[in-house]
Amino acid sequence: MDGRAFPAAADTPLVDLMFTVGHSLHGLRTEGAATIDFTENTYVIRLELVGDRVRFTASHDAPAPAPGCPLDTYACEARRFVTDGVEYLERQHPALARNPAMAALRELAGVRATPGCLAMPGAAVRTCPCPR
Repeated sequence: MDGRAFPAAADTPLVDLMFTVGHSLHGLRTEGAATIDFTENTYVIRLELVGDRVRFTASHDAPAPAPGCPLDTYACEARRFVTDGVEYLERQHPALARNPAMAALRELAGVRATPGCLAMPGAAVRTCPCPR
């Protein structure tokens, strides 16, 4: 996707990853915190909104200090991942375009049905600072 390859037999299905990333973005918006956890192991990534930055803390091998990035950057990358993933899957399997899960993914991540990053919901639509 967008110059990045996903293995055909990935350990975690792409749709699961997209929902997890979308839920993390939603959690940051509504609660100021979120977790990304993996059903195939005990690894957990905690995300916390600190001012206008997202701080990441991992359950295993966590570096000190905890890494972070601006919320706008995380939101942009999360939306790009969901948008690119949905487009990729719909190109591979055109019938998925009619599957309500694709619309649910876009809505969860605050992505329009057309490609591209957007500002946080409720903010003025703009181009994200990340390159596409």
